[in-house]
Amino acid sequence: MDALNEFGTYVFADGMRLDRVLAVAGFRAVHREGLSVPLRIGADVDDVIGYLLAEPEIQALMAGTPADRVSGAVEALRAAFAPYAGPDGIVMETSVWLVTATR
Repeated sequence: MDALNEFGTYVFADGMRLDRVLAVAGFRAVHREGLSVPLRIGADVDDVIGYLLAEPEIQALMAGTPADRVSGAVEALRAAFAPYAGPDGIVMETSVWLVTATR
């Protein structure tokens, strides 16, 4: 598969790749600005852990892993997300592209 046909969660993390995809799609005068914004990823730590453990990518990573190692990973995730818990849920900063273009 060539780079323009790849897909996945972070496929547009590379801004130059995003520019190429837009150009191939016929867009011109592409302006891309990186922004950092708050993102609510769950109601609480349990909500976030449940979501993550239901993701096919995580399930594939955990397949065949001994239960004690999975438990250790889950506890490490709990500890990592705990500092982001607040009255609005689990809120973390994320990066996004604000893109304008003409076609």
